[in-house]
Amino acid sequence: MNCPAFVKTKGFRILAALVLLTIVSAVIYALYLFNLRHDDLYTVKPAFVLTASGLYDEFEANEAAATAKYSSRVIEIKGTIAEVSYSPSDSTVSIILRDSDAPAGVNCTFSTDNKPKPSLLKVGETITLRGEFSGMLIDVALNNCVLLPGK
Repeated sequence: MNCPAFVKTKGFRILAALVLLTIVSAVIYALYLFNLRHDDLYTVKPAFVLTASGLYDEFEANEAAATAKYSSRVIEIKGTIAEVSYSPSDSTVSIILRDSDAPAGVNCTFSTDNKPKPSLLKVGETITLRGEFSGMLIDVALNNCVLLPGK
């Protein structure tokens, strides 16, 4: 099989090696970030402490400003459990905190390391938790949440 003449040049081989090295480096870095352990949210000082309804109200008033304010920050919230769900497929627990008259609230998803037992969480109970803000769809979303004891 004959290769084009430019493929045999030293410059092309160096360029191809650099491109390959860049791709391999990017894959290794992506795997590193994917497997990176999060800080223990039990000990991390939250950037903001507020109620679930207060957090949701900020997003209702101005979603863009609230997203900029809370982006990638740890938030501690207190609220009333409206719904508890457990997904057996990926072993995650999600809690929705909202007032009884609110159309939406805060969806708190727990990692598999820190998930509470769903049977211990009762609808109507007031709890405090910490999580990392990750965006808003219908509810404000917090990920990697931890349930704070005795608060």
